[in-house]
Parts: sequence; C-alpha cells; structure tokens
Amino acid sequence: MTKTFFITDSFLLKHQCEWTNSHVETPERLGKIIEKLESCGILDQCERLESRDADEKEIQLVHSKKYYETIKESTKMNLAELENLCTQIEDSFLNQYTFDVSVKAVGCALKLMENILSNSGSNGFAAIRPPGHHANPINGCGFCIFNNVAICAKKARQMGLKKVLIIDWDVHAGQGTQYCIENDSGIFLISIHRYESGNKWPNLPESNIKSNYKQTLNVPLQKIGLGDAEYAAFIDLIVRPIIADYKPELILVSCGFDAGFGDCEGEMNVTPAGFGHLTGTLASLNIPLVLLLEGGYFVNALPEHAFHTIKALIERTPTALPLGFPSLEDMIPFTGKPKYTLPYTTRGAYETMPDVNKFDDIFFKQLLPRYSNPPIRSTLDFTTQESTIVISCNGNTLIKFTPSKNNKDEEIMFIYHFVYLPLTWQYKVDWKILKELILKTEGKNEAKLEVEKCSNLINSVLLEIS
Repeated sequence: MTKTFFITDSFLLKHQCEWTNSHVETPERLGKIIEKLESCGILDQCERLESRDADEKEIQLVHSKKYYETIKESTKMNLAELENLCTQIEDSFLNQYTFDVSVKAVGCALKLMENILSNSGSNGFAAIRPPGHHANPINGCGFCIFNNVAICAKKARQMGLKKVLIIDWDVHAGQGTQYCIENDSGIFLISIHRYESGNKWPNLPESNIKSNYKQTLNVPLQKIGLGDAEYAAFIDLIVRPIIADYKPELILVSCGFDAGFGDCEGEMNVTPAGFGHLTGTLASLNIPLVLLLEGGYFVNALPEHAFHTIKALIERTPTALPLGFPSLEDMIPFTGKPKYTLPYTTRGAYETMPDVNKFDDIFFKQLLPRYSNPPIRSTLDFTTQESTIVISCNGNTLIKFTPSKNNKDEEIMFIYHFVYLPLTWQYKVDWKILKELILKTEGKNEAKLEVEKCSNLINSVLLEIS
C-alpha cells in the first residue's frame, strides 16, 4: 500500500542564534510550518513517524570524525566559546542544543527514507532544521551543520541501492552536497540555483554549468524573479529526461522554499501551488520520493508552501498551472568573489528584515485565493485518421502530426520533448498510448515528421514548431 509519511520534532526548535535576534534561520520557520500542518488536518492523510537520533556511524558516512567531535564538544561551550568557534564555520551559528538538534534532524531524515523504501511507491516530507545542503565533509556552512540529504543518499547506497538521485531546488547552490557525493558514482545531484556569474552566495565557480564535479549537474540561474513557469520547465525539460535516462531507485529532494514569492533571500516568485506542481510531477513517477526541508525565509509563506507540497505528495499529481517557457544561456562567465573570508563574522551579516506587510497582503489576499479552487486538467484523446495522429480535448483538435515511415526513434524523442511534456502542464496525457500510436502508425513520408497545431487552443502551452 502506498503511503505519504511525515516526520518532525518540536525539539528541533531549540537550535537558534543566541547572540543576535536578526538571523534569518529562526525556529519560527519550522514552528509555523508545524502549526499550519497540524491545524489544517492534512496530516490526518499522512502516516506520522516518531523521530529518532542518527548515530555516530551514520553521521560519519559523510562527515569526518574530527568535525563530528568538534560539533559534539560544542555542547560544553559557553556563549563566547560558541561564537568564537563560529568564526571558523562560514555563515553559521551554534548553541548548546545544536549538536543534539542536528543529530535528530539527520535521524528524522533517515527514518523517513527507511520507511519510504520499505513501502513500495511511497513518499514523504521531513520538516527539519537546521538545513543541510551547504555542509561539507569537514565543516558546516551556510546555516548547515550536518548534510541531511547526503547522509540519506550514502545510507541508501549502504542499504544496497545502486542509483540515488538528489534534486536540490533551494535557491542557493548545494555545494556541500556536491562535495559530499563526488566520489560515489551511484549518487547524482541536480542543483537548480541562483548564480548570476558567481555573484550570488556561495560565490563558487563549481556552481556553474561546467565544473570538475562529475556527479553534479548544475542549473545556474542568471536572473531573479523566476516563477512557476520557469521552475516547472526546469523539472519537465531537464529533470524528467534525466530521471528517465538515469532510472534512480530513490529520489531525494533538498526542498528549499527560498525560491518562493516574497522571500528576500531568494528574490524569486514560485507560488505555493508552484511548489506543489514541482512535487506532484515527481510524485507521479511512482519512484520512492523523500523531501527534506532546506531553506526558506519568508516565514509567513512557509506554511503554505509546505501545505501545497504535502498535498501534492498525497495526491501524486502536479498542480495545473498556466505556463510558458524560459530560456537558458549556454555558458556563464564567473565574475563573483566570496562574500565571507576567515575569520568568519558572527554578527551583522544580515540587516533588519524589511517590512513584509506588502508581501503579506498580496500573498494572502490575492495569491492564495487563486488556489482555493484549482483548475481541473482535462484528459486528452488520441485518434488516428489514416496515417495521421490526432490529439484532441473535448472534441477540439489540439495537435495533428504525421510520422514518417522511418526515423521513428528520433520522432518519438521530438514528440516527447516538444509536444508531450508541454501538454502535461495543462492536460492529462498518457505517454504510453501516444508512443504506441507513433510506433504503429505507418506514416506516408519517407523522412519527414509533419506537425500541425491549433494555436488558438494550445495558446502558450506548446513551443512554436516550424
């Protein structure tokens, strides 16, 4: 029986920055998510798991013993000693609870993964903190202490899985995960992140399209303000084909919400339903799917992002969205420089958060009401008329195409990327049926695929096909 699992622990709220109240990684981030999910009733549709602590061996699947012991010893330090230690950990903080909280966060992630792998076709969400995807084998970084997702991937490999895929859609590059998995050919990372020629933190050339890290595919973004359409395109045009080719036995997601609308760290515009679309697309593939909370700093929006994400996990279908296509540059020059240098500052890195009332007003009064009655996606029909395949909806023809007598493999790939995938954003389409029709239809041309589309019905869903 397929299940959607959920795991968290209120103990994770005890990790906080003790020497400034202006830090953006606050306990409130997780607290508001838990409050929303427990009050709205959606967790009644999930199987809730009890938390556990990760043991030393599990942490050291990724992290060095020296680093593990350093964080463990921090529980005995006073506030001044903790702050001094943080001058050696880029953009991070520690308090007396950090080690125990971090061990429990990893344990939550592992328990979620173990239950999902034990129940075929299941998925789940771990509402945990601190985040993990910036932590590398020998040090923490960027609010992250232990790399939750990398430890899960390594544990899955230890359990016998041959191929594990990590998808990181947090707005910051997952360089820590990139470092942690590089020597394991059975783990592959796709990181979708702001880059801006290296001027966006973590300001690293290895976050570019090309790098020496062979187990990572970067999708570096040069512009802010990208939203549902662009991120859905990344999933459909980049991630889904890789999944089809790589055939992972497990998908782990570093589920940051800082690409969400109104997030001052991310400056992107993904809506709660947008995150539901990304999640539902992956959930529909019937591959074991584990989502781990990473970043996200517009606190009032985080509960809605989490709600729509879990809703999509339960329903196993992407939210229908009106979408278009983005464009990506082939190569991006690196002009950035590190924002932080040793000794790392522990104070004053973040200015007072700007007034979010303007975002609140738009978010709750204009944005959320649009998704109270989500659009219903119509199912497309396939018919053949002699040598022509017709795709229609409610009697209206959307696409006609005539395959050639040969070149079927090339035409199937073309139809998959430029007809099927775009149509799935607005309609329900059965690819298996469509593929069989292409193979069985004899066609009337020797080497040319003829495509005719009804643009007034397709609107912006389909790419222009010349």
